[in-house]
Amino acid sequence: MRIARLVAGVMTVALMDLPYALRDGDEPWLGGLAADHDRVHQAVGMIMAQLNIGADEALARLRADAFAHDRTALEVALDVISRGRRFDAP
Repeated sequence: MRIARLVAGVMTVALMDLPYALRDGDEPWLGGLAADHDRVHQAVGMIMAQLNIGADEALARLRADAFAHDRTALEVALDVISRGRRFDAP
């Protein structure tokens, strides 16, 4: 755990030290990661509303569904956002 925190700290400093112009989307890999993260959070919010549960449980259910169907969390999240997957359906 200590090593993970150290790596996270180093990466935070490195990313914060980028020139300002690069922080505004000139790095497509970084922008793509943020967009994917936002979609997963949006799906978690939708699952929370469907099941009247907290964020931790909603994220756990999304991840469990992805694992059970050999998919990524992002793939399941996109299905939830497009309303192709509901968690309150029988």
